Amino acid sequence: MRAPVVQLAQELEGSQGPAAAEAVVAQVGTDVGARIEEEYRLARQVVGDMASEVVADCYVRLKLDGDFYVLEANEDRIVLGNRQCPFGEVVQHAPTLCRMTSSVFGGIAARNFGDASVILEQRIAVGDPECRVVVNLRPVAGEHGHRYGGATD
Repeated sequence: MRAPVVQLAQELEGSQGPAAAEAVVAQVGTDVGARIEEEYRLARQVVGDMASEVVADCYVRLKLDGDFYVLEANEDRIVLGNRQCPFGEVVQHAPTLCRMTSSVFGGIAARNFGDASVILEQRIAVGDPECRVVVNLRPVAGEHGHRYGGATD
């Protein structure tokens, strides 16, 4: 799945700009996240809204070829680190691909908590040694980041 998403993002960014590429990548991420969540629920026999710790476990088990790990999971937020970008080194030439991570995590959180925001505090794509992703489960107005659920992402 990575190769077509990378190619699509690069083509769109080159022809229509970063905003267009980011929008398409975000939609793909939201759709992929929904499917991943369905598979996780089936495998774990989860019914109803998932608690933050269960959502965090779902994130870590995504198997997107990244190396995500949980730093924090509570009723307010989930914080993840990542030692390896799922898109590999190509992400340094197409940082809009980070929006996929944001939308996968944000969509799953919004489906379970009603509203969420995702802040990509550190990104391998822009030269940071690791990624740091903060998923706010109780976002507030004016907060920076990508919004999912009740608000527009």
